[in-house]
Amino acid sequence: MSSRSPRPLCYLTWLTLALVALLACATSRVSADSQTDDTYKATDKLVRHIDPADFSKTVSTDARLVFFGSNFCVHCRAFTPVWLEAQTRSDALKNKFHLEKVECSGRAENEDLCIDQGVTAYPTVKLFFDGEYKEEFLQQRDIATLNAYIDKKSEEYLASGPSTVKETVAKAAGAVGAKLAEALPSASDVKAVVDDGSAAVKQAIAELTELASAGTKPRSDVNPDGKVVELTSETFTLLTNNTPWFIMFHAPWCGHCKKLKPVFEDLAPSLQGLVNIGAVDCTTESKICQGRGVRGYPTVKFMLQPHVELEYRGPRTYQALREFATAFSSKPSFAAVTANEVPAVLAEKEVAFFLLSDPQAKKDSGFLTAFQSVASSMRNDASFYISPDPAARAALLKTPTPGPTIVCVKDNGARQIVFTGDSTGASAQASHAELARFVRSNRYPRVLRLDADNQEEILGGDRLVVIAVVDPTKKNPRVEFSSVLKTVRDAAVQWEQHERAQKLNDLVVFTWLDGGKWASYVERVYGLYAPQLPSIIVADPKEDRYFSTDNAGRAIAFAPESIVQIINEVLDDEATPKYTSGFLARSVQNLTKNLKSLLFNMVFILCFAVLLGLGYMYGPGRRAARAGPKAE
Repeated sequence: MSSRSPRPLCYLTWLTLALVALLACATSRVSADSQTDDTYKATDKLVRHIDPADFSKTVSTDARLVFFGSNFCVHCRAFTPVWLEAQTRSDALKNKFHLEKVECSGRAENEDLCIDQGVTAYPTVKLFFDGEYKEEFLQQRDIATLNAYIDKKSEEYLASGPSTVKETVAKAAGAVGAKLAEALPSASDVKAVVDDGSAAVKQAIAELTELASAGTKPRSDVNPDGKVVELTSETFTLLTNNTPWFIMFHAPWCGHCKKLKPVFEDLAPSLQGLVNIGAVDCTTESKICQGRGVRGYPTVKFMLQPHVELEYRGPRTYQALREFATAFSSKPSFAAVTANEVPAVLAEKEVAFFLLSDPQAKKDSGFLTAFQSVASSMRNDASFYISPDPAARAALLKTPTPGPTIVCVKDNGARQIVFTGDSTGASAQASHAELARFVRSNRYPRVLRLDADNQEEILGGDRLVVIAVVDPTKKNPRVEFSSVLKTVRDAAVQWEQHERAQKLNDLVVFTWLDGGKWASYVERVYGLYAPQLPSIIVADPKEDRYFSTDNAGRAIAFAPESIVQIINEVLDDEATPKYTSGFLARSVQNLTKNLKSLLFNMVFILCFAVLLGLGYMYGPGRRAARAGPKAE
C-alpha cells in the first residue's frame, strides 16, 4: 500500500509543470500579439486613409491603388507594413500614382462604402484611374510583386506624350493593334500622327467630347432649389422628360419609407444642379406607381426619360445613394477617340461598342442620336466610343463601308459584329429599342468573371453555366491561369459554332470563378478544395445540380472538346449529376413541383367538366327536355 502512495504526488507534479509551461507559452503569445498589435497600429497611422465622404472626389483624379481592409483581419495586419513601404516608395517617385486605404469596419459609413465597391473579402486591392475602376490586384502580397505591379500600371496609365505612342500600340491586343502599328510613321513624324494631321478630325473629336460631357455638367434647370419635388399624375411625365431624376416611390404608412424620407431631404441640396430629387405617394398616385412597375415600398429609381429607368437596390444610406446618383449622372455616356487611341481601348476592354462616322457627319444625325440615347441608358453596362477618324474605320472593319456604322468589337479586337438594324427610322423609340437589343445581346465578353455583382443574373437563369474554378493568385504546375481562360474561350467558340449549326439559341454561358476569393462558397456548394483547383464544372442552376465528371467518372479535362462533350451529355440527360442542395431540400422542391402540377391538372379537369356540363345542358340535354312534352 505504501509503495503506491507517491504516484498521485508524481502525477500532481507533472500536472503542475504542464500548467506552468502552458502559462509561459500563453504569456509569450500574448506578449508577441501585443507587440504585433502595437506594430500594426503604429504602421497603420502612417498609411494614407480615405474618408468615405471623400472617396469619389479622391479617386476622381490620377491613378489610385486602394487597399480595402479591416482592423480585425489578420491578413490585413500582415499586409499593412508592406503597403506602407510601397506607399513611401510611390510617393518618392512623384508620378501621380497614389496608394491609399479604406477601413471597412468601425463605422456604418465605412461598411456601406466597401459594400458599394463590391468588397467581399479582406484584404481587397483595387485600381482606379480618373474616377473609373480598372481592375483588382490579385497577385502575391509581397513588396517585390506589389512594386512591380505599381511600376507596370504607372507606365500603362500615366505615360504620355508622342514618345509613348509606339509603345501603346505595340502593347495593344489583337489584329487591330498590329494593323495600326504597321501604319504608324517614323519617330520624327509621331507628333503629326498624334495630332491626326486632320483639322476636321480634331474638330469633330472636340465637338463629340463636348456633346458627351454636356449631360454631366451642373445645369440651372436641374434641381434648382435643392429640394424634394412631390410628383403627381399632372406633373410626372412633363417634369421627368429629358432631365435626370432620382425618385422615391413610397406610402405614408410604410416604416422604411419614413426612415428614408429624411435621407432624401438631405440628398436634394447636395445634388443641386446635377440630379432632380422626387417623391411619388403611391396611395394617391397609384397609376404612376403601377405604370413604373412598383411592387414594394420604398422603391427608388434613377430616371432619364424617355429611355433610362434603373431601380436602385443598394444600401439606403446618404453616401451610397449620392454616389449612385452622381456616378451615373456624372459619367459621360461615350468617349470620342482617334485611330491612335483605339488599340489602347481594345487592350483594356474585352467588349466595346463603336460608332464609326465621318468628320463631317451631322451631330443630330439619326445614327448619332440613337447611339447616344442607348449609350446614355446603358453606360454602366457597356463601353461606348465614337470615332470620326477614317483610319479607325479601316482598322476596325474587315470590309470598310461608307456611311456611319455601329460595330461591337469583342475579345480585345479579335472579333467584330456589325449592327445591321435600322437606327435611323422614323420612330426614335423603335430605333433605340433595336439598338439596345443589339447591345444587350453582345455586351458580355466570351468568358465572364462570375462575381457578387452578376451571380444572381447568371446563376438565376435557365442556361447551363460552364464554370472554370481557378485561383489566379497562385501558380499551378498543372494549368496556368491564362491557359485556363484560353481553353474556356476556345470551348465557347466551338459551342457557338455548334449552336449555329444546330440552330440552337443561347443555351450556355461560359464563366470563371476566383476559387481563392470564394473558397468557402466553392467548398460548400461544389465540394472543391484548393488542391483540386483549377477545375471545370457545368452548373444547371434551374435544376439545382452540377456536373464535374464525364460518363467515365473522370474530372472534366481542360480541353475545348471535353467541355463541349460534357455540355452535350448534360443536354441529352446522359451525364451523372451532383446536387447543390441536400436530399430533404430536393424532396421538398420535387413535392412542390408535383403539387403545382396536380393543382394545374385539377383546375384543367374542373374547367373541362364545367364546359362539358354546359355543353350538355345547352345541347342534347336541352333538346331532350323540349322533346318530352311532345311525346306526351
